Amino acid sequence: MISSRPFALAGALLLVASAAAAQLQDWTIGATYGLTNDVERRFRLDGFTPRDITAWVDFRLDARTLLRASYVDITTNTDRSLPPQETPPPEPLAKRPIGIHGVTLGVSYLASEGFFTSGIFAGIGGYHISPNPAPDLAPYQDARETVFGFHAGVDGDFRINRHLSAVVRLTLHGILSQTNRWLLSSSVGFAARL
Repeated sequence: MISSRPFALAGALLLVASAAAAQLQDWTIGATYGLTNDVERRFRLDGFTPRDITAWVDFRLDARTLLRASYVDITTNTDRSLPPQETPPPEPLAKRPIGIHGVTLGVSYLASEGFFTSGIFAGIGGYHISPNPAPDLAPYQDARETVFGFHAGVDGDFRINRHLSAVVRLTLHGILSQTNRWLLSSSVGFAARL
């Protein structure tokens, strides 16, 4: 079951940003939905699992540079590996979901490609890791923690009309937690220019 809390937070972020920027032309708001792949140990095409929800606000610094603040809500599977001396858990941990929520701040550099705009971006952020353990699995779960991290990626913006565009994005999140997560997100969505 999908929690409504991330959608409410993303909606609130978009409403606040749109109200603050109602009279300005240099703001963009958007949201994407996609899949996430834990690529710390290896990359596999069948490793992508739902979900990655991102909402963001862009401020245009100049013709080719954006300042972007984002809220991310990622669900992935547990990553804790057991030392050899530990007793295995009563059920496999690999399928246990973990929620990762974060706020990021980054810069995007744009290049116009005719009918679309491509970009490369990077930034820093704070991430909160929220395991969802069953009581008997708590000793085997990832730690509940708030940590520093960074993100980098590429995106494409395909203009639909003057104010609306479709967005495709590939983002690598480096989350500096006890298990040092590396998550690759592939997502699609929409952006609106105010």
